[in-house]
Amino acid sequence: MNSLSNQDIKRMVLVVDDEFVNREMLGFIIKRDYNVINAKNGKEALELIRKHKTILSLVLLDLLMPVMDGFAVLKELQNDQELNKIPVIVLTSEKSAEIESLRLGAVDFITKPYDMPEVILARVRRSIELSEGSKMIQNTSHDETTGLLSKDFFFQFCERYDKYYPDEKMDAVAFNINHLSLINEISGRSAGTEIIKKIADAIKVLLNRATGMACRFSDTFYLYMEHNDNCEEILRRFINEFNSLFKNSRTRLVCGVNPIVDKKVDIYRRFDRAMMACNSLKNNYHTNISFYDTELHKKELFEECLVADVDTSLVNKNFIVYYQPKYDISGSRPKLSSAEALIRWNHPEFGMVSPGTFIPLLEENGLVSKLDHFVWQEAASQVRKWRDAYNITVPVSVNLSRIDIYNPKLEENFMKLIEVNGLSTRDIMLEVTESAYTDNSDQIIQVVESLRSRGFFIEMDDFGSGYSSLNMLSELPIDALKLDMKFIKNIATNPKALHMVELMMEIAEFLKVSVVAEGVETEEQCRLLKDLKCKIIQGFYFSKPLPPEEFKLLIEKEAKARGSEAKEIEYVNC
Repeated sequence: MNSLSNQDIKRMVLVVDDEFVNREMLGFIIKRDYNVINAKNGKEALELIRKHKTILSLVLLDLLMPVMDGFAVLKELQNDQELNKIPVIVLTSEKSAEIESLRLGAVDFITKPYDMPEVILARVRRSIELSEGSKMIQNTSHDETTGLLSKDFFFQFCERYDKYYPDEKMDAVAFNINHLSLINEISGRSAGTEIIKKIADAIKVLLNRATGMACRFSDTFYLYMEHNDNCEEILRRFINEFNSLFKNSRTRLVCGVNPIVDKKVDIYRRFDRAMMACNSLKNNYHTNISFYDTELHKKELFEECLVADVDTSLVNKNFIVYYQPKYDISGSRPKLSSAEALIRWNHPEFGMVSPGTFIPLLEENGLVSKLDHFVWQEAASQVRKWRDAYNITVPVSVNLSRIDIYNPKLEENFMKLIEVNGLSTRDIMLEVTESAYTDNSDQIIQVVESLRSRGFFIEMDDFGSGYSSLNMLSELPIDALKLDMKFIKNIATNPKALHMVELMMEIAEFLKVSVVAEGVETEEQCRLLKDLKCKIIQGFYFSKPLPPEEFKLLIEKEAKARGSEAKEIEYVNC
């Protein structure tokens, strides 16, 4: 005998309704496609659900019944790890009951009276398919850790709510736990999980007082709530209560609110705006709540324009590579030693856009690699042009972002760049930020070590701003440390700042690597660094970043000053 396929086996559906006529009507509609069993109250339903839990595909559940009503059944199912994956369609004629049913895990509704059999059958079939195939909801509609809605189901829920209550004023709220990883590292992951659970429990209490729904994913919570004029006061009190739990000052709960959402904007975008408000608090420790407003809206539109214009601006050379010189101050006079390539954007509509604005934006949108490649090509071409014009080589350092380092063709691309421009690997120096080394350090070290073996000079950028341990530092493949400018700023006025730089110089000496001090602005800073035997400095004291046509004047000046000296500008090494 041939075995039956899954398609040949009828799924089992439980119909729960205290009215005999209703049970018979639903059974008649679906019995051709499904095996139907019946219960006349919630107590009987739970007994049958537990008995047939491994083969039961769907429950059609009435809400108003004697002995045990449908709400009680939903709560029992929600709290049972084995049963809460069985989809439930609620049978109701009350729209207000639908919201509570969704909150308790119902996946759909069938409205009484049952006068559209084809619609009922389609909803039953769709709910079973979604449950079995996880096409839209991944096995469960709830987050296992907190019991809040899953992210996918949350957005479905919000859209359904808007459909039933299109005129209701709603707020989109985003909570984020900044630096939750610190709790996980210091106290263990279980401590971080407990914090997440406590916040989720408090959110449930909050939603008991106000109509709304919530979901959780990672260290972020979304709430969709009916607008309240006291929203800020309520949320601020909520946040302050939890921030008192965080012993580490860098860990805190922050909140972004998109108030009275524009329902012409899709549901995902509404919460993107709440998150934009939330993210605006990253470096603001004066407040823990931010509202999406006209200014943020303008910022959003501005950033959208920038992202959309990147490719065109690259083609049209609206991006310009500037060069900031580095000077060797170890001798009797400062000598031009090398330069750092820095990108600038002369946008056709907005004019000069700050790198502090567009670089983080392009990193966030995965476009920074395009920018890096443009800088590399421009820098290599410029080194060649200067050599041909002045018979002098000015090595230029370029930045490697995290995404660049994970590119398997990185080394191949650089070797091709060197070959095409007729350069040496010592002519292009590579800057890697300190923080990049702490992210999957084994892989990054391997990539950087391979580049060093090719002859590239590696600088650790922003040294002192990250979290490298001294032990880790001793193992990193680097040739130079670039001191972050914040350490240089106060060395002429603050003995502690000066001593800190002195300690960093000693570390560099111990590691046998050179030091580049950036952000040098005054003669006094320059003198103090020279006394500490810092050989290479960079900053406004000598020059701001310059476009190529202005930088060439520095090369001409250097060539003239050297006179009969060797015209090959020294590579940065100590």
